[in-house]
Amino acid sequence: MFYGTHFIMSPPAKSKLKRQGQLLSSVLSRTLSYKYRDLDTTCSSLGTSDDPAELSTQLSAPGVLKVFGDSVCTGTHYKSVLATGTSSARELVKEALERYALSPERAGQYVLCDVVGQAGDSGRQWQAEGFRVFGDNEKPLLIQELWKPREGLSRRFELRKRSEMEELAARDVDTVTAGINAQARRLQRSRAKGTPAPAAGGAWSPPPPRLRRTVSETSLGSAIAPPSAARGPEEPGQDAMRCSLYESPHLLLLQGYSQQHDSLVYVLNRERHTVGQRTPSSKPSISLSAPDILPLHCTIRRRRPLGRAQAGAQLVLEPIPGASVSVNFSEVGGRAVVLRHGDLLSLGLYYLLLLKDPAQAQPLPAQALARLRAVPESCRMCGAPLRARGASVSARPGPPRARPLHLEFEPDMEDALLQRIMTLVEPGGNDHKLTPAFLLCLCIQHSATRLEPGSFGQLLLKMAKMIRETVWEKTKELAEKQAHLQEPLSPASFTMAGLVPDLQHIIFWMSNSVELLYFIQQKCPLYMQSLEEDLDITGSKESLFSCTLTASEEAMAVLEEVILYAFQQCVYYVSKSLYVCLPALLECPPFQLECRESWCSAPQLPEELHRVVSIYQATLDLLRPLQVHPEIAAQVLAYLFFFSGTLLFNQLLDKGPSLSCFHWPRGVQACARLQQLLEWTRNAGFGEAGERFFRKLSCTLSLLATPSAQLVQMSWANLRVAFPALSPAQLHRLLTQYQLASAMGPMSAWEPGAQDSPAAFKSGDCAAPAAEPPPAPSSHSSSTDDFCYMFVVELERGPSGLGMGLIDGMHTPLGAPGLYIQTLLPGSPAASDGRLSLGDRILEVNGSSLVGVSYLRAVDLIRHGGKKVRFLVAKSDVETAKKIRFRTPPP
Repeated sequence: MFYGTHFIMSPPAKSKLKRQGQLLSSVLSRTLSYKYRDLDTTCSSLGTSDDPAELSTQLSAPGVLKVFGDSVCTGTHYKSVLATGTSSARELVKEALERYALSPERAGQYVLCDVVGQAGDSGRQWQAEGFRVFGDNEKPLLIQELWKPREGLSRRFELRKRSEMEELAARDVDTVTAGINAQARRLQRSRAKGTPAPAAGGAWSPPPPRLRRTVSETSLGSAIAPPSAARGPEEPGQDAMRCSLYESPHLLLLQGYSQQHDSLVYVLNRERHTVGQRTPSSKPSISLSAPDILPLHCTIRRRRPLGRAQAGAQLVLEPIPGASVSVNFSEVGGRAVVLRHGDLLSLGLYYLLLLKDPAQAQPLPAQALARLRAVPESCRMCGAPLRARGASVSARPGPPRARPLHLEFEPDMEDALLQRIMTLVEPGGNDHKLTPAFLLCLCIQHSATRLEPGSFGQLLLKMAKMIRETVWEKTKELAEKQAHLQEPLSPASFTMAGLVPDLQHIIFWMSNSVELLYFIQQKCPLYMQSLEEDLDITGSKESLFSCTLTASEEAMAVLEEVILYAFQQCVYYVSKSLYVCLPALLECPPFQLECRESWCSAPQLPEELHRVVSIYQATLDLLRPLQVHPEIAAQVLAYLFFFSGTLLFNQLLDKGPSLSCFHWPRGVQACARLQQLLEWTRNAGFGEAGERFFRKLSCTLSLLATPSAQLVQMSWANLRVAFPALSPAQLHRLLTQYQLASAMGPMSAWEPGAQDSPAAFKSGDCAAPAAEPPPAPSSHSSSTDDFCYMFVVELERGPSGLGMGLIDGMHTPLGAPGLYIQTLLPGSPAASDGRLSLGDRILEVNGSSLVGVSYLRAVDLIRHGGKKVRFLVAKSDVETAKKIRFRTPPP
């Protein structure tokens, strides 16, 4: 279907300058450097969800604080106030009183409380389990960052009367959390002042740590306090905290990945600990953030042999298949290992932890000390030696440092050097895939610090244009190859093997462009500041500064175009591959014939489902080796899930009773197939995205898998509650088709209620998507190739044709090529379909691509497309649709 006449793609239009604050801000404002990557935010661009443990703040509404005041104003749930990290509790009380229509002058009669409890769900109300009163000068949002509720509990801020709190305090004396609260206040004061907080009753305090502190570490800080340090009256719980490191086994972090998220100590005081990377669907008890750590990497459990006491309990490490785990620098493989005091645990390439078990021995064994001296002293990223061979460990005054690398060159060798870097690494080879970006960054550094002032601006622009030309050339080669391919006779004859090598080059430069752009955004302001200090801003020197700044901004704009264009090309070609294989998914049997051999332990995926899953897996296998940033890789998969779910759902509504899944036995089978697909998404680490973008399809198949005897007993209201993902129009159409497939008469109980009747008969709402399309790599993009999602429409010509007016994007304020819908005639086939909107872009006609095709040629293909014309359409964003509605006047 996609293999008809094909045309060479043209590069996207040149973007305007000074756009780096708009493009890629949602991704590149975070740390995108390969060295400092943190996968805790993986799939966050898939629609970041709010923290369920924090009820007063929302990630989607920063700066807004919900203050609950049930005890102040009966019947009022909460009021929202504006807050920052520097807002004091007293200030928030005054603002909350104004929102509750009370005088701020009465602020002294109320207090702000930090309340921890269980959030209400399924009709249950909020159940508070503990609270703490904020001091007037405390910063609630800062303390919220430092202290989190225990797993399973939630926290919210409440406004309460001071008299009631004083009465409660008089009846109840806190002997458990006072020490923790004191620690929080001291740490909060130290953060506010920028100096270490002194211990109570003395001026001595331990040096501030560089890693994030946990409760275990605060116990360690208490243990090393001098004996003369007096303890305040509100710190009786610190002795119990101090004993945790002397009574329980614990892991000490020797080498980590993220200073922001790694902890210094991990106490092993449970029967079972899970170690892995924290994701929306995985919450391990020990969270590590390196990119090679799996969501569930390994488990550490306590095993008590028979006849032995508590002190004889053993710690057993059980790795997950596929996880990189070593004990004392020996690969564990898939076997369980009994851990001993002094063992060194290597998790992935970055984490090295030392096990200390007070129950086994106090000093470290001699073998452990020898292993510590044998820790690899080389950089795991570049292999550079961190210390000379044979140098004494004890003679080294400080921690080892990597040798800084420099790349020096003369100005007349600049072009030859850049050309050599651009061709140095093959995407399919074994070299590090981010080598070009690393070397180009070294070139920028040398030019900005050693060569003529302002020369690095032109170097940036030259690099960006060379990368853009390379990507466009590879895209043209890919388009030419696809144009000569024959349309596959069946999905079984389709393969992505011929597509991967060409996509490798495009994605390779997308990955390097992300790293290079991040480096420029971080370092360019510093270089410009240095240039401004060196020059007297007068006359020609002012012009030099301005030209350098303009060249830098243009270079960043070009790199952003490369990233967006490469992202679109990847999604476009993989979606074409899915388009060939997806239609057969709803008709395939759920399982293969049962294997009777003893070695066949689990059922395999049916062939039709296996083809779809293999495309997803091939995409992952393409992105990961090329070191594509995890957030961008997750967005690619999210687009593919969205495209798949939308296409299959529209297929169900369009074909209706002609599909076998409308009959109950096959409906059950189709539902089982979808569950197999969702299981694969969960195993691949994209479970949340799969659940979101297949939700409407899952709801539809669940209806078809419901026995007819049960469905006929359900009213319209019951059906709306049972299948909430379906709109009234979609549910009504589905039930109508179900009646036709089952040869049953009209069901009066299935008639929409008075409230839903107008919406139920709107045909335009039937094929709408339930989840919103995933965000593109940029939050504000004017690129014509930055599609939200794609879908297929088949229209039959009417007496007046198709009924849609088309326009070339070059003749609109958009200023970019492409065939767009500018008008829809009422009552025409295009308008009656309900899925087309003004601003949508036509990508293909009957399998022939229109990308890069002239306007006249595209219109000619549509006119000669036959009685029924099949379009591949891309939904445009709101800003693009607004620009398409107006024609640019001729000059």
